[in-house]
Amino acid sequence: MNYIVVTTFMKNAMYAFSGDPITYGHIDVIARASKAFDTVIVGIGINPGKQYMFSLEERTEMAQKSLSRFPNVDVVSFQGLLVDYAYEHGVGVIVKGVRTAADFDYENVLHQVGESQKLGIDTHILFARPELAHISSSVVKGIQKEQGLIHEYVPLFVKQCLEAKMSGQYIVGVTGGIGAGKSYVSQQFCQMGNRRGIEVHDIELDRIGHQILGELKQPRYNEVRTQIADAFGQ
Repeated sequence: MNYIVVTTFMKNAMYAFSGDPITYGHIDVIARASKAFDTVIVGIGINPGKQYMFSLEERTEMAQKSLSRFPNVDVVSFQGLLVDYAYEHGVGVIVKGVRTAADFDYENVLHQVGESQKLGIDTHILFARPELAHISSSVVKGIQKEQGLIHEYVPLFVKQCLEAKMSGQYIVGVTGGIGAGKSYVSQQFCQMGNRRGIEVHDIELDRIGHQILGELKQPRYNEVRTQIADAFGQ
């Protein structure tokens, strides 16, 4: 009879990335790794030759908040060779997320480099789910630059960080029942902003809804009214 001894070294894994910013694609890979290993260390890389949009502290905070629901996942920052950090911290497996064939070839090269260091660190490849394969940090930043929708790409906290960093915006939602004082609160926000020299825009969704249902005559809004009538009746 043969016995396979799984050491703590092989029960711990590390996933490294720049996290500029973290996306749902990254989170999915980390979530799957957390089910396969006892402990997963998420390493935020520090590369002096690379320019980041977010500071190390900001990237770390976004990752920590996005991954807080995974009890066996720790977020750290590191500098230098990934295999050296993994070896020094008792990690035997490096997890890699792969979206494309080009990603696979690139990660294979990095694996060979790691192997050349003779530290016994293995690589665990996780292929991106098809519905997430188009998501990357660069894509998210490109969409935000054009004021597009990114809520399906990143968690809400990361979305807010991108809006603040790239667009200088803080979006605050005001909700409540009829007569709850939504308009008053919104007016107070505007007045506070004006006193501090901060530009504030109050967007009333009720008014937009009324315009779509009645005033606006463009083809798209006529189509929306037809769809509503089909779903709920005239």
